[in-house]
Amino acid sequence: MGENMSEIKAAFFDIDGTLIEKGTHYYAESTKEALQSLQAKGIKTVVCTGRHPDEIAKEGMLNGLSFDGYVYLNGQLGFMDGKKIIENAIDPQDLSKLEMFCKNEPASCILLEEKDYTCNFVDEAMVAGQSYIGASVPKIQLFYDIARRKILQAIVFVDAAQEKRLMQELTKSKSLRWHQTGIDIIAKNSGKERAMQQVCAHLNISSDNCIAFGDGNNDMGMLKTAKIGVAMAGAPEIVKEAADLVTSSPREDGIFNALRKLEII
Repeated sequence: MGENMSEIKAAFFDIDGTLIEKGTHYYAESTKEALQSLQAKGIKTVVCTGRHPDEIAKEGMLNGLSFDGYVYLNGQLGFMDGKKIIENAIDPQDLSKLEMFCKNEPASCILLEEKDYTCNFVDEAMVAGQSYIGASVPKIQLFYDIARRKILQAIVFVDAAQEKRLMQELTKSKSLRWHQTGIDIIAKNSGKERAMQQVCAHLNISSDNCIAFGDGNNDMGMLKTAKIGVAMAGAPEIVKEAADLVTSSPREDGIFNALRKLEII
């Protein structure tokens, strides 16, 4: 399995259900050891998550772990070695349509900017979705100047039928469902796989030099784009099928086990 593993120069990691157990802040000590081993070999380590940077900091999700790069909001915002290299905003016209949709349904929605995130109101759907990922409900703030603001991602709490109607309106955006009540909305030309390519360009490497770990539908593109895609044990079958390897859960040393099996560490 170690053949050509020396070509791996960057490793990308989802957070929820990958680095940490979903709904908790628990990571295995072996995960920390694996990350340190990668860095000691000169392999860049990059978080690639749907979450907001402030949310991660407030919740203390990655306390004790260090990375070379951080990609947030499903690839909408990214930093390497402290330097911003990615920023993708939702189209202003789509934001105006989203505002009208949320008012008319009504639908609860979280708007995420680089430095802040707020919601229009809180309902059972939002509470269920946020609880699923162990996240708190953000502060409430009425929509204002939505089309003039640099909104990097929106989280809308809708069912499948509502999602279909909404996305027929948002022609320059795409949706990623992560819970039965919640979807992420980002710019159509972005996503974790696009962010991976942007990080690679910054590092002057290609996706063939990358390994990626994930467990959600929003990780599938990243797993397919990387030279080696690793799905966690708790991933849906469709995600496992998109991967080259399926490993154990975060609690059961999934990241360490995969890297050791592949002879990368």
